[in-house]
Amino acid sequence: MSAQTQLPTEEIAARGRVLYEQSLRELVDTPQNQGQFLSLDILSGDYEIGNSHVQTTLRLRERHPDPVITTLRIGYRATFTRNGRMTPEK
Repeated sequence: MSAQTQLPTEEIAARGRVLYEQSLRELVDTPQNQGQFLSLDILSGDYEIGNSHVQTTLRLRERHPDPVITTLRIGYRATFTRNGRMTPEK
């Protein structure tokens, strides 16, 4: 059984948010990265930034055989939207 199947989705997201806030936000929350997707392997702490959450996830999977990935959007409260509007964090 992979590590990914052992953790509930909410736990993966919560751990990812803590890692982001404690270790990554200062490095990646820049004007040029606003709105970009950040996919984060919560096991290794490795991450990818890009325009597509699919591409960032695939790049992480190339480096890590069994990652536990959560994705967020830099500078925003939500990763995806249903109504087409995103609310900035700041």
